[in-house]
Amino acid sequence: MKIEVANGEIVDKLTILKIKLENSDSPEKTEHILKELEYLRPIVESLDVPQEMIDELQKVNQRIWNTEDSIRLCEKNKQLFNLPEMCTIIMMKGFTLSPKLTSIPIVK
Repeated sequence: MKIEVANGEIVDKLTILKIKLENSDSPEKTEHILKELEYLRPIVESLDVPQEMIDELQKVNQRIWNTEDSIRLCEKNKQLFNLPEMCTIIMMKGFTLSPKLTSIPIVK
């Protein structure tokens, strides 16, 4: 089965797969990721997207990955994280969040 998606989504998927590959913690996951990459690489190459754009998108996706990892770590440790502090860290990495929020309790 094939599903039509925008070219940008295909490039986004490729960059996320590269990040997943770097962070894979099992041979099974790595094998699956490599199969997907093998399938998507020629498609992305045929789109003629400038490599600089792909690299920039991967940097953005890496920042998102790192931010989500930080949030998951707080959840795992059942920590209440200071949102203004988190916002400062995120903004330093190129993201912004609403200044109206002050803290987020971790609720299970």
